[in-house]
Amino acid sequence: MLSTLTLLEFHIIIAVLIAVDLLIGMKRKHGMSIKESTIWSIIWIGFGVAFGVFLSYEYPASDVLDYFTIFVLEKSLSVDNLFVFAAIFSYFATPVTARPIVLYVGVISAIVMRALFIYAGIAALEALPWIVFIFAAILVYSGVKIWRNTMELSHVEKNPIVRFAKRYLPIADKYDGNRFVLTKSPLLLSPLILVLFAIEASDLMFAIDSIPAALAISKDFTIVYTANIAAVLGLRSLYFLVDHILFRFKYLNKGLGVVLALLGVKFLFEGFHVEIPKEVAVTSTLSIIGASIILSIVSDRRANNNSKI
Repeated sequence: MLSTLTLLEFHIIIAVLIAVDLLIGMKRKHGMSIKESTIWSIIWIGFGVAFGVFLSYEYPASDVLDYFTIFVLEKSLSVDNLFVFAAIFSYFATPVTARPIVLYVGVISAIVMRALFIYAGIAALEALPWIVFIFAAILVYSGVKIWRNTMELSHVEKNPIVRFAKRYLPIADKYDGNRFVLTKSPLLLSPLILVLFAIEASDLMFAIDSIPAALAISKDFTIVYTANIAAVLGLRSLYFLVDHILFRFKYLNKGLGVVLALLGVKFLFEGFHVEIPKEVAVTSTLSIIGASIILSIVSDRRANNNSKI
């Protein structure tokens, strides 16, 4: 475990970066440009990489490799999940200028949510060894869903949280900038609150899928937590970057599906006290994700070249 002081420094740096990003965002009168989203994506990815390098001074090389493996896995899952966010924004016709605040609140709540999930997951594995079978089932099921590309919320209106909010909360029929509360007396909420609920619900589902995958690689709270948070922090800028370039790694979901299923099998073997070397899980995770990204880029270039002929 890292020292309390080091974890405090980790969160202070995060808070400063978020504050700067938020301050710039509040002054911005337009959607995030491709230049801005690229710069902030580089900053957040750079922070994750830099912290991993810093870990090498306090952790053995194997744990540092676990950190980077979880970071790459969670970042890859985040990229695939961004298209669910896009579907939600499209369904609610959310103005581009109002999307950053929703993503900001979503990211901050995701930090708290994932910290609780990771802590609970590690505690459950230590107290109830048979829980590995449940984690294995979750990962295999999630792998199949991602492979079949059925993760997206194609029917947002059926989301129980959204349906509850629509039925019981006083929600206006139009947006007013990035305000969540339009009037306090009587209380009238912006449709932006529905967008936030949908984003939060989807992130909850993503956490249920991704946290067991991370725990299949390492059960060190610090490694899993910091890698998760470092990967999630850049979601807002990454969303706008993906939205601008309109490029999807078409084979990424296939690769992630295989990775999650394999990690589920690893948990299954652990349940029967058969230990699969951690090096196998790390190597296969990085190799499969890397191969799926390379295949996606090659396929996209071939498609572009054929369209020009």
